[in-house]
Amino acid sequence: MADPLFIFPPDVPDVTPLGPFDPIKPITDITKIDAPPPVKPVKRTKDPKVDEFFLPPVDDADPLVFRGDIEDAVSVTPIIDGNEIFIELERAIGNAESSVLIAFWAFDPGMKAVTDPSITWMDLLLEAVENNTMVRVLFNDFDPGLQTETHATVWLRYWTMWTAAINAGVSADKFQVVCSHHEAETSPSIIKLVRPKLYKTIAAGLNKLPAARRKAMFGVAPGLWSKLNYKHSKLEEIFAGHSYPVFPASHHQKLVIVDGKVAYTGGVNVTSQYDDTRKHGKPKFPWHDVFVKVEGTIVSHFVRNFIGLWNQERLRGEAFLKDAYRAIAFKVHATPLIGPTSKLTEAMIPTVLTSTVPAKIPSQVHRTITKKGTADSGVPIVVRQDILEGYVQAISKAESFIYLENQYFREQIIADAIVQQHKAKPDLKTIILLPKVIEEFLDKKGDDLSKHGAALQFELLDTMQTAIGSNLGLFTLERKDKMLVYVHSKLLIIDDKFASIGSANCNPRSFKMDTELDFVWFNEGLAQKLRIDLWNEILGSPSGVDSWKPADFVTRWTEIAKKNKKSRRTRTGFVVPFDNTTKGAKSFLPLDPFT
Repeated sequence: MADPLFIFPPDVPDVTPLGPFDPIKPITDITKIDAPPPVKPVKRTKDPKVDEFFLPPVDDADPLVFRGDIEDAVSVTPIIDGNEIFIELERAIGNAESSVLIAFWAFDPGMKAVTDPSITWMDLLLEAVENNTMVRVLFNDFDPGLQTETHATVWLRYWTMWTAAINAGVSADKFQVVCSHHEAETSPSIIKLVRPKLYKTIAAGLNKLPAARRKAMFGVAPGLWSKLNYKHSKLEEIFAGHSYPVFPASHHQKLVIVDGKVAYTGGVNVTSQYDDTRKHGKPKFPWHDVFVKVEGTIVSHFVRNFIGLWNQERLRGEAFLKDAYRAIAFKVHATPLIGPTSKLTEAMIPTVLTSTVPAKIPSQVHRTITKKGTADSGVPIVVRQDILEGYVQAISKAESFIYLENQYFREQIIADAIVQQHKAKPDLKTIILLPKVIEEFLDKKGDDLSKHGAALQFELLDTMQTAIGSNLGLFTLERKDKMLVYVHSKLLIIDDKFASIGSANCNPRSFKMDTELDFVWFNEGLAQKLRIDLWNEILGSPSGVDSWKPADFVTRWTEIAKKNKKSRRTRTGFVVPFDNTTKGAKSFLPLDPFT
């Protein structure tokens, strides 16, 4: 479920451009990456039983291709649920001294700060700039045809941020924002078959809005400017019946890096719907999520990732806006507002150690990175598939238990890996925590893609229940008032030794299409502490939870879940059984990669 749409103003205010705008000169090279030198090889750990949980390095100069080796982190601190996550991020940004790098799938600059509701996140960033800190913000654009309102919202946010920066008089070398969509495209020939009147339908829908809102929304939706005309206060297709490519993939990483000292990643986006405490008492849509804070030289791997994405997407975003301004038939802004951006290098963001404590936590950054493919479907070419490979690798080493929290469970390869490991280890236990209802079905019936994804999940879980039996536990979260607590975390724990937290869902889209980033580590004390902290929230701090034996995990969870379902009055925690009953409906189209 998308966060609430901005209230569009009657019109977009005129602003002064921050940099020169050349309406003639095109940007032709939007894919070249000026890469830093290759990462120096890092020694593996001395323990082969640790090494086998990690992936081998890929030593490549391209920051979107490399995979760093195992690197010992100084500290790894999981953060549970949005309220604590936002408090930590806001304090880190407030204390920044040199640089703040931010990448999110969704970013609302108008979100009120949790630490001080009298200011917004945009205020936090401007305060950082005033303290001579370099700020870079990258967030995802959405296809204007398939997600029109969301596309308009993100561009309104983009222009809102640049306008605020202009009004504050900040230097463009200190504050920069990029909004860009993934380059993968589904061909017009496919769209003509599945959505033959897409933009005619969009025009008709917008024409039902009040005139002022219609004009305002069109004015902040640059992806519509080459497809629709605004005439006599109405919108109509420029070329009737024409089909255009759509952009099916997204930049889904959630990442904050402060001063090259500390990196954060996980599941939340910077919008108010993700703000919730461990008590989950918010009146509407309670939310469960996880982030992780990382310190040590491993932060340099996060930095390289951000630099690669930034240097690529700033050029694509600029090219998109220039093309949009050339196409529009009326002046949306007094002068085109395309915020200037500049190339980042590793030298600009050196990794700084925050402690003299020896680094002793083996860790690695895993990513999904893709680029535009040649298939008409728009399925991209996979450049990095670390997260899927890392999950399979870790699962194959499980001896006593697998614990997984995720928004979805739709990936056949992961299901097969779990079943295979249960065959190899008959006493293995697996617990999977999922949302009671997927978000696409919360306020509507879901489209064909959502139904297809639901069908994949139903079939995989049904097969696993048959193959694994009572050694598999499926659970979800619900309050005493029967309101679901939405599980949005992306987390894996193996044997209280290995853990993974990041942005990737357990579905084909996150493993093979969108850009994603997960952080993984091996440390028995930290992995166990994370599990117990989570279970105390979820299960209601049951007595002796820290001494439970893995052989009893599924039984213990099942007992509490069934008791909670039977009696709301005596509930402890939020766990209830997950009923695998949403069968969905598979499409005749090959939709698996998009789910």
